[in-house]
Amino acid sequence: MQNNIENHDVYLTSFLDMNGIEIDFRLAPTGRVIFILPGKKETHDLMTQFNSNPQVPLLDYVQSLRKIRARMIAMRS
Repeated sequence: MQNNIENHDVYLTSFLDMNGIEIDFRLAPTGRVIFILPGKKETHDLMTQFNSNPQVPLLDYVQSLRKIRARMIAMRS
């Protein structure tokens, strides 16, 4: 069984989503949304890539960001 990674960074999560990582969402008792990421090597590699400031297709990234934010808002309401 693989471990999952809990994340609060919507920008990192959007980058991972744009690159095909399946994101699970959980609502904390405080009302914050927690992103649950698979703890596999591909996820770690993409997290490292994100932190190295890569060039990405802007419209694809913004579309992913909007999708993630819309789901967060839907969960909180």
